[in-house]
Amino acid sequence: TNPKNRATCHLNGCVRLEYLQDLVEDKSELPSLPGADASPGEYFQFMSAVSRVTGKEDNLRVVLRRVLEDFEEDGVVYLELRSSPKQTDTMSKRQYVETILQC
Repeated sequence: TNPKNRATCHLNGCVRLEYLQDLVEDKSELPSLPGADASPGEYFQFMSAVSRVTGKEDNLRVVLRRVLEDFEEDGVVYLELRSSPKQTDTMSKRQYVETILQC
């Protein structure tokens, strides 16, 4: 495999749908993946659902590890993976950042 660079990726934008489905008990909580002709509102609805899933500490750990493994398997040698500190129902912004750093 040839080495690849991914200069800028956002964590929630790199999560495979199957990872989200593994973590959500009620599958109806996840809207379907928006298609190429989806409206901006449909994309925002989907990304809000992703944020709800990754807003739980255990889920964030699982998702981050899987996303990092995906990039490694793709032969990525440099990765800038971004995420914004988020206050959620179960984590403070500090806990969110610490969870990411622990992975």
